[in-house]
Amino acid sequence: MVCSGRMRDSKTSVFDFQLADGRILSCLFELSARAKRVLLKYSPERGLRMAWPETRKPDDGEVLTILERLRPWIENQVAKAQKRAEESGANGLGDSGCRSSKNGKNKLPDSIHLVAVGEVWPVVYEIVKTDKITLEVRKANLELAGKSAYKPREDHLAVRGPDQQFFPHILQQWLLRVAKHHLPVETVRLAAQYGFKINRVTVKRQKTRWGSCSGKSNINLNYRLMLLRPDLVRLVIMHEFCHLKHMNHGEEFYRLLASYCPDWKELNKELRRAERALPAWSMDEPDA
Repeated sequence: MVCSGRMRDSKTSVFDFQLADGRILSCLFELSARAKRVLLKYSPERGLRMAWPETRKPDDGEVLTILERLRPWIENQVAKAQKRAEESGANGLGDSGCRSSKNGKNKLPDSIHLVAVGEVWPVVYEIVKTDKITLEVRKANLELAGKSAYKPREDHLAVRGPDQQFFPHILQQWLLRVAKHHLPVETVRLAAQYGFKINRVTVKRQKTRWGSCSGKSNINLNYRLMLLRPDLVRLVIMHEFCHLKHMNHGEEFYRLLASYCPDWKELNKELRRAERALPAWSMDEPDA
């Protein structure tokens, strides 16, 4: 079964693909100037992605038909990736959420992997004489000021400040801003899909919980969910939805959760592994 798609912008859309075991796999569709033919790729880190020549934009039905026709290949790719993950003790973060560089005890990342949405953001740092710490999104091929010229091949984050000990905090602020943009949209979408009535969705820098649900039908989510795989994000959101009907962890709660997430037990284990493997910069508390 393939659910209907939703447009993100004029060139990209997202289609939800339901696997045979009930899990939902999101496919990122993109009109590409470089694609000469339709290309479908899958990786645990970037998910399912379809590139389509931008000379002709297909309707949703055409994309859905192709996905359904390629179901055996998709199911096989997901199964092989899951087997590799189990054999290697994967942590649910894709490529560990970031690549750590040799930047001292703070372990500043060379890149940040937003696994939940399949984006990788390179990060560059500049130590400058200033009273402010800033982070900006810079477009590709812009030279950075400094002793050596650096021309990144893609959009990236540029962090500037007098002392790198404060850099993790500003990366957290950026991640929180990104999470506030993406997570409420996904939560509202899932609520509409499964018929849950929610009031407000809030994204916070929570320390000990991935999510919570209040008696007023408010959903709170941890901004670090952006570093997790989409299926783990979905599990957390569906877990909180089930609390709308059962404000406990009794048998009825887990029975309801299993109806939406048949593999919730295995995903819960992966969620715990992911929590232990979160990158240090996302956990550091700012110095006083």
